[in-house]
Amino acid sequence: MAQSPLSARYGSVGAWTGSELVVVGGSTSQPCPVGAVCDMAVPDGLRDGAAYDPARDRWRRIADSPLPVFDAPTAWSGSEVVVLTPRATLTYDPAEDVWDTWSRRPYSDVSQIVPTDRGLLVVGYSTRGRDPVDWVFADHEWSPLPRDPFGESYDRSIAWDGERHWLLSMAVENHFEATRGASSRVAVLEDGVWSVVSESTTKLGYEQRWWFTGRRMVVPPRNAGEAAYYEPDAARWTSLDTSEDHDCNLPVLGVGPEWVGGGGSVLVGAASPQFLDVPACPQLARPDTAVWAGRELLVWGGVSPDSRNQSVGLRWTPPAP
Repeated sequence: MAQSPLSARYGSVGAWTGSELVVVGGSTSQPCPVGAVCDMAVPDGLRDGAAYDPARDRWRRIADSPLPVFDAPTAWSGSEVVVLTPRATLTYDPAEDVWDTWSRRPYSDVSQIVPTDRGLLVVGYSTRGRDPVDWVFADHEWSPLPRDPFGESYDRSIAWDGERHWLLSMAVENHFEATRGASSRVAVLEDGVWSVVSESTTKLGYEQRWWFTGRRMVVPPRNAGEAAYYEPDAARWTSLDTSEDHDCNLPVLGVGPEWVGGGGSVLVGAASPQFLDVPACPQLARPDTAVWAGRELLVWGGVSPDSRNQSVGLRWTPPAP
């Protein structure tokens, strides 16, 4: 990409608006080295941001956010960029270049954000206790989904098929076996009522996430491992062993026109069981942001192979399946 006006940083967040990649926040402090595990305090976030137009290969600065932003769950609602900071929910209107502040998310342990025609569904990673963990942000207000029918669980994900919510939820006892793959469970929420679909799935790994892609749910791999496809009409699972490539450690991408990204360096086909290795992303061992811009993949910022902050942006169009 053209050079960004933002300083080198990591922990920034971004979203694709349909015409621009909007990036905001991050930190200029020293990052944890690539491949290391560090016991570090959460840095103070930055407030500045910029928007990138790939059609013109041009950046523009945007208004500063009202609160610091660092590594916060972020998504495009269809009209606004929504950023879930610990202190408040922030929305950014790119047409007006205006930020607004709303009440913070009711549950902090976020697994994923799923755009639906009823608002942004914010899914909790785990269930403990009796409080709702899945919430919808619509019209700048929060409302809970009913509690799911399973007990305490981890590695939760919800896919939206246009009418129903499909839950993938791993039992506690299976969670600790997920390094080698473990069975999960499936339930569906329809007309406000949960129904258990299956108490056993094909083997899945940690941090499983799934998305609806037209006729099936796709569970892409986290880094390398097993991908899986679930066809609701046939109640059928298909597993696909992916490669062990780790050239470009992407954040979670979600559904593109032809490929789905679950994080790491492997994409899986949205329509058919196949996989694709993402090529090395020069200067970015661990990008901050990765978005689908149509068929093109955009990545920006993060940490370099020598563990320095970066403000580099890259573009790549995957081959057709």
